[in-house]
Amino acid sequence: MNIEDFTKITIRARAAFVLLIADSLMPELRHEGEGYIFALKAFEITASWINGKDVSGDELNDLLMNHHDQGIFAYVDNRKQRVSDRAYTVLGGAISYVAWHAYRTNKLMLPDGIQAVTEHFVQWLIDEASKSPSFGTHLATRIWFHLFEHFKIHDDDELGSPVNLNELKKIVNQ
Repeated sequence: MNIEDFTKITIRARAAFVLLIADSLMPELRHEGEGYIFALKAFEITASWINGKDVSGDELNDLLMNHHDQGIFAYVDNRKQRVSDRAYTVLGGAISYVAWHAYRTNKLMLPDGIQAVTEHFVQWLIDEASKSPSFGTHLATRIWFHLFEHFKIHDDDELGSPVNLNELKKIVNQ
């Protein structure tokens, strides 16, 4: 992906793109019980920020791993690699990216871990997702073209209007 072109859409549209990439891997989590339920909750909270709701960077960051060692990364098994680990990692990456924007939009100091996120982080996220059998480059391409057509901007720091992910998924799946 050309990051220069990527920054020519609104921040919310960029966040929608990465979260929908993560959403394409969610089927890999269906048999994960508690982890799947948490992933759905984390997805919905993150989608709320994209949809214009008041969700803080701290709230998003806590979805990754909070002070009680609970969060999306708690479900990744580093000892024995599983198919679901990539889906958790990509979802965690998408949440990190959205949290990064939430902090920056409110001009707040970035916490450890989120400091490493940049626009170039999106390429890593796509590369990770593409290693999964659930990821479809054709879907990512349709999402990108729709966002580029409807959410194009001239100032790369423009938050933009809310993006309804359910509506966007309907449009790109037609």
